[in-house]
Amino acid sequence: MLALQFFGALSKWVDGCVIDYRDFFAADDGEADAVIQWLNDHPHPIVRHRCAYSWNWDNGHRVLGWIVSQPTCDRATAIHVFWAARPHEVLDPTSEFTASYLEDRSSVYNLLELIADLIGDGRFTEENLETQWSEDWEQGTRRFASMLSPSKLHAKWERALAFLPKRPIFEWNAHPGFPEGIPSEIYFANVDIGSSPRMAH
Repeated sequence: MLALQFFGALSKWVDGCVIDYRDFFAADDGEADAVIQWLNDHPHPIVRHRCAYSWNWDNGHRVLGWIVSQPTCDRATAIHVFWAARPHEVLDPTSEFTASYLEDRSSVYNLLELIADLIGDGRFTEENLETQWSEDWEQGTRRFASMLSPSKLHAKWERALAFLPKRPIFEWNAHPGFPEGIPSEIYFANVDIGSSPRMAH
């Protein structure tokens, strides 16, 4: 009953919101700008996929938001970011973190909502790359589904539930060219990314 009340209130709250992703992307530091500029200069989808896959989430979420926002973002990349954000925990009414996520419009919640909105806009149709798919994420999808089915939550989350890989692999080590997800030439140039994360997961 508590879950139904929670999700009913959440659905009304989400329906009444106009999301301005400029606010989400505004919070920034120079380190994220440096990574984004590098990625902009290296536009191949697999480069951005390796960055997202290797990303240390303690470094914040702005770079991930930029990657999934790009028109050439591969479906596998967006899937990885979406499920690595653990929506089954962020939107869990029994989680101690959920109330603060929703109240503060945290960057993790905004990242999930951004991807869900882009799915609704028909993005991420091309899946040419592979991504990790673990038993933990499989359990997460079942938990997410059990949360959504009785709740009549906003349709965007129903669409997101079906956002699963078509060509999964179960293990892929982080790419050595992206320590903590940061391009090596930036990382080893002593750009201080993540020492004081402003949007830590």
